[in-house]
Amino acid sequence: MKLVSKTFTALSTLALSLGLTHVAFALDPTTLYQRSSPAVVSISAPNGKSFNYGSGFIADSKGLILTNQHVVGKNKQVAIKLADGSIYSGIVVSRSAQVDLALVQIRPEKPLPSLSIQAVPPKIGQKAYAIGDPKGLERSLSDGIVSRIDYSGLIQFTATASFGSSGGPLLNEDGQVIGIVQGGNPGTNLNFAIPAAAINNLPGQRSITAQQISNYSNPNQVVRIRRSY
Repeated sequence: MKLVSKTFTALSTLALSLGLTHVAFALDPTTLYQRSSPAVVSISAPNGKSFNYGSGFIADSKGLILTNQHVVGKNKQVAIKLADGSIYSGIVVSRSAQVDLALVQIRPEKPLPSLSIQAVPPKIGQKAYAIGDPKGLERSLSDGIVSRIDYSGLIQFTATASFGSSGGPLLNEDGQVIGIVQGGNPGTNLNFAIPAAAINNLPGQRSITAQQISNYSNPNQVVRIRRSY
């Protein structure tokens, strides 16, 4: 747990720096995808006689991966497929059913590409990009806008997402993670993402400051979605 806490401290310090000194520099979709997609992973986890399939992203170059708790389930180990096709056995080192987030650790032989976390809440109307594995189509890119943010900070967005997208990153125009895709209602284009600042509520994580999440009226609560991908 100490290793997780130290890693989180580094991630949160970076997020704080980004949040307080952020200078907008929008990337075109092609550049954003080229820079971000190598850090997006595919996840499979046993679920009885079948498997859960979802997405995740590398949040630390040493192999710390963020995804949804409902993707990993109660498993202690899950399979992680990187963008280069290599497959690792990942250990679930932290999880929270309340916020539907989980951390998975792999042990890569070399530093991995990772994504920056932007803890400051997005604004309604801003551009948003989702990268994940909808219906098994690995690292698919879709774009849209942030269409709503509710009282708990839950992000509603219009970028396309479907089964397999869960756990993937929702990115701003700078390629920073503003949310983790959670679920929605298929066929309605009502898709939802957990705010990036919710990593503060994972066990062992105490480093994201209240100043960063003060725009949420209740940062400790994440609304339950009836159907998750």
